[in-house]
Amino acid sequence: MSIIAYYVHVDGAQLQAVREQPALVWNINSDPKFAKAALFDIDKDYDVLAWLLSEKKRKEQVRQVANYQAIRRDIASGKSLDKAEFDRVEAEELERLGAKPEDTDALPTDAALEAIEGRGTPSQRDPKLNLGMGAARLFKPEEVKKLSAALNRVRDADLRRTFDRKTMAKLDVGGIGWLQEPDSVLDEFLIPAFHRLRAFYADAAKRGHYVFVVYQ
Repeated sequence: MSIIAYYVHVDGAQLQAVREQPALVWNINSDPKFAKAALFDIDKDYDVLAWLLSEKKRKEQVRQVANYQAIRRDIASGKSLDKAEFDRVEAEELERLGAKPEDTDALPTDAALEAIEGRGTPSQRDPKLNLGMGAARLFKPEEVKKLSAALNRVRDADLRRTFDRKTMAKLDVGGIGWLQEPDSVLDEFLIPAFHRLRAFYADAAKRGHYVFVVYQ
């Protein structure tokens, strides 16, 4: 079952109503009390868009694949590797992927990754906006405007530059069988999905709304 990111924009009063009763989120697009608010999702494409637009996300994915491979080798060895040996094996897997050991947690989170995945510190999350998969990342109106401006600077060429089905298959990006997908998936699905997300943030910024990101 796929995990989906949902994006919501609301004004201050609407935010308070959702904080008091989080399940109201699912009725936002039909409830008159939420006029001018919006609930939006791009299914599982959020994960792929984040990879295409964020260098940090791409490095995290490489590190994750190397880590999984190291765990498989650990299990296959029939013995539990100590930390030093495990780190050595993981470094070998990173080298096979053309990368070096790096603390990806220390890398700055770029605006695209922040907007798409709702990245943030614990203090930037609202525990009252919890729909079962952790507290939502809440962006204040001034933050929404900055994120919208950053997304507006993204061009289709930026997505084309990193779109490579062989690389994406090797790294299992989004859990999709990229070698079975046509190149047209970029123009038919991914770029339009990004345009919709960008329009969502632009609308929220124009209205001076809050945005929060939740997962289901």
